[in-house]
Amino acid sequence: MKLCIPVASPEGLSSALHADFGAAQHLVIVDGEAVHVLDRAQPESISEELVSGIQGILCSEIHPRLLFELQRNGIQVYGCEAATAAEALAQFQAGELEAAPPFDPHAEQAGGGCGGHAHGDDHECCGGKGHDNPDHECCGGKGHAHEGGGCGGHGGNKGGGCGCGH
Repeated sequence: MKLCIPVASPEGLSSALHADFGAAQHLVIVDGEAVHVLDRAQPESISEELVSGIQGILCSEIHPRLLFELQRNGIQVYGCEAATAAEALAQFQAGELEAAPPFDPHAEQAGGGCGGHAHGDDHECCGGKGHDNPDHECCGGKGHAHEGGGCGGHGGNKGGGCGCGH
């Protein structure tokens, strides 16, 4: 399976994961044994052949709308809290990561949800359900379900979540 992993630096699999897929400057593409590092700041250097056929993304945060678009295009997103790209890949290969459930942006706006992350009902920040408690200690009330949020890590009322980093 061809995978994409957002990273904080261009050191390949030894790079630290970048928490937010949409904001990561560097991406590691793993295709079988081949490992490539892309720099989003240099889009002219990214070949379509290299990015076509990506089937999965391993990340800890992703904006709900981006999750929806990726899923709509047949790309699965796997929630991952690993420290490095190598650890994320090992967790994926060991079957330890779950694909995010299908995301429905209309249901998300109606209330709650976890921004599409692949953590379950036991997730410490939102129980996998998003927030509806303005006194919740991890988000200070910024991840309310009525804001289209949940635990997407984007904060505020921009369709995001609680900003708790999960």
